[in-house]
Amino acid sequence: MEEYIQKLLYYLPIDFGDTENNEYKTYLVRACCENYTNEKFQFSLMAFHMLFMAFLYKEFWTLKTYSHERVERLCRANGQFESVENVFDSSIIPEQTFIDGYLGVFSWHANKRSEVKEFVDKRDRCAHNSGFIQYDQEAVGKYFDDVLKNIEKIASANAENIQSTFKSSIMRYINSPAFQTTSMGDFIQRELADKKYSYRDICAFLTLDIPALPLGKKIAYLFALIYFQEKCKQDNFQEYIGEDCDYVQQLSNLLSELSTEEQEQVRIQVGYEVEFLEGQGFDLNEISNALPAENE
Repeated sequence: MEEYIQKLLYYLPIDFGDTENNEYKTYLVRACCENYTNEKFQFSLMAFHMLFMAFLYKEFWTLKTYSHERVERLCRANGQFESVENVFDSSIIPEQTFIDGYLGVFSWHANKRSEVKEFVDKRDRCAHNSGFIQYDQEAVGKYFDDVLKNIEKIASANAENIQSTFKSSIMRYINSPAFQTTSMGDFIQRELADKKYSYRDICAFLTLDIPALPLGKKIAYLFALIYFQEKCKQDNFQEYIGEDCDYVQQLSNLLSELSTEEQEQVRIQVGYEVEFLEGQGFDLNEISNALPAENE
């Protein structure tokens, strides 16, 4: 069960930016695992389905909030979609209606949308009192596998929008006055809560080309990628990181190749960022060692 949950958590927000929402996610995860362990498989399925719907709600919320033009037609056609302001506001919409509308944004064929809507039917068979056990362990395991397969398809359909949201946000920050007074670590922590990024989103960011930037801004951008990279490793999602995504090594190489004057220009910036990230439990000695000591 833990393997299924770990795969599902890859797609859910790391931080909903709301204490009650975060507690709710934890509650559902525990309900899913505890019921499965105690062989109450149908109740485990129900909790898993609720987490799946939370993923869908988050994906729609991201589009509506940061790429509204993609869902404008849907929102005009159905005022319930337009009224969504927070992730779980979508729960007022009947689940199959929500799935049909949201996946229609990506022009999914009706048959593909129906495949996802069938997950609601299976949940309903558990939720209504039939007088007999509908699904055994094997059937519930197949349900988990099918949900995860479709989650990846849905996440892939929205990946470019997520990447665009991140690129716009980080470039706006780098070019704002706030960049001079705050650390990239502070910015990324706020982004995780504000944008409700998942580990899947993070891994999409790690595939982006690094833009051409002045030295200080390029270093800051690399620190953002390092935060994401190390966060994935810390929470056991390192298997999803591409082999070429070693941003600690990239930044270390950049710093070691700078002239003495350039190294002195960025020393304070690097020191602040390293201190912040090491406070998050990341080991960044490699970066610290890339700059020679001040008295050298």
